[in-house]
Amino acid sequence: MREGDKVAFEMIFNCYYPILYAYAGRYVEKDDAEDVVQTVMVDFWERRRTLSPDLQFSPYLFRAVYYRCMTCITHGQARKRTEARYWELVPDAIGIDNDSFEKENLISRLMDALGRLPDDWREVIILHKFGSMSYAEIAEKLQITTKSVDYRMQKAMSALRLLLKDSPVLLLLLWL
Repeated sequence: MREGDKVAFEMIFNCYYPILYAYAGRYVEKDDAEDVVQTVMVDFWERRRTLSPDLQFSPYLFRAVYYRCMTCITHGQARKRTEARYWELVPDAIGIDNDSFEKENLISRLMDALGRLPDDWREVIILHKFGSMSYAEIAEKLQITTKSVDYRMQKAMSALRLLLKDSPVLLLLLWL
């Protein structure tokens, strides 16, 4: 495969695609899971010459799918849920027209702040705040303890408090 053998790549693709698709399906919708796996496999092919000869395919591909799913969640679902929740909870209270530039600006700032968090903190806050999952459900999904979920949530909220200190509306939404 390193030398551009498409048959070798096709064998790897056919072997790993169904497993990676099922794995991605644990995190994102079916359509997104398909896109995630295809993107990872294309990226794998494009990087074939720069990958270590000792690379183990399975851990590499699973980790790549995981990170791509987290990116998909962060940029897609979280944005939609945040926007919907924002406009449900704070319609006229702050005097912003629904079609205004300010709406996009606030949502963009929240997404940027979430994007600055470490992956494990961001994942927990997205699952809890935007996925409406309990700490126990998150712990089960991520195969960690509820105490770890609580710790990550505390750290994420502290970091967001600092990142969004000049935007009390966004901070309020995160605590609702």
